[in-house]
Amino acid sequence: MVSVILDNLAAGLDPQEILSSHSSLTAEDVRAAIAYAAEPR
Repeated sequence: MVSVILDNLAAGLDPQEILSSHSSLTAEDVRAAIAYAAEPR
């Protein structure tokens, strides 16, 4: 689901819109996806 969250953010959706569209996600899921994407590789 990380890619779904990040793709939606990149498309301009805000976290609340993502949560509304994907009822299985939580705000913590969105924060975790952003933190994962920010980790150096």
